[in-house]
Amino acid sequence: MNAPTELVKVAASAPDSTLGYKSFTLGSFTFRRDEYFAHISWKTRDGRPLSHTMDAGSFLRALMRDVAWGFFYGWVNFDNVIGTVNRYTSVDLYAGSYNATMKSAAVDLLENFPTDQIRATFEAMLDDWTNEGFDPFAAPQETGTAYGRKRGNNRAKITRAREAAA
Repeated sequence: MNAPTELVKVAASAPDSTLGYKSFTLGSFTFRRDEYFAHISWKTRDGRPLSHTMDAGSFLRALMRDVAWGFFYGWVNFDNVIGTVNRYTSVDLYAGSYNATMKSAAVDLLENFPTDQIRATFEAMLDDWTNEGFDPFAAPQETGTAYGRKRGNNRAKITRAREAAA
């Protein structure tokens, strides 16, 4: 039996003194955000540091899909570099593993995590990085902005129960 999510240790920094957001580490991956972008860093298979930058709103929407549906969907592509694959007792987190150019250059990374560990980290990241007024599960024209320095949170929207269509 897996440990309850609240018992899983999440590796997070103190909030940035200027922007207010925490950075998170999951295995070899590091996640940090600024006013407009999410930055994902890792070490390549030969040990070189590499990073990828995504629009903060797009990153949060993909993160929300994984968290809201409990990694139910087999694949969630955050973009053409970053994504997850559900293995039903664990989840693969990858950077460039399904990108032909990155794979052939040997700068990709794929790590597998127990579902409870990646869920706890993604939930903490989503909670810290989602500002008040922004709903990453809503259509872009139906919500506030994902951008700017940390302004409160939107815990009510990111934790609401989802209803499946009957």
